[in-house]
Amino acid sequence: MQIEDIPCLRCGTCCTWYQPLITDEESERIAKYLGITVEDFWEEYADTRWPIQGKHLIKHIDDHCALMKTEGYQHLCSVHSVKPDDCRAWQESLEKKECQTGLLKVWNLKIENGEVVGTEEDLDKFIKYLAEIT
Repeated sequence: MQIEDIPCLRCGTCCTWYQPLITDEESERIAKYLGITVEDFWEEYADTRWPIQGKHLIKHIDDHCALMKTEGYQHLCSVHSVKPDDCRAWQESLEKKECQTGLLKVWNLKIENGEVVGTEEDLDKFIKYLAEIT
């Protein structure tokens, strides 16, 4: 299997390695989506260790973004339709270390010489999963 054109694996690695920096406007948009006040959003989701005027880092809970939810193999953004610009800017690629880490963690597969490799059983499961999400 070649590594080109593989969609986001929904492995959650990027959501465990990074904290998005969001603006006050994004905070308001997400809070409205969640049905809470901006103040409640900041209290529940903002990482107060890094105060930046007009911006907030999303905190991590249980070693991942506080906005991430898990469903089976998938690690999804609970505010996907209004997710922060930092997250929208992320471009998945199996050439990225983060995506390769997720591929190994979730699917027990590796990238070797530009191809996804692993056991026939693991590759079959992965191919079926890709068919479901695309």
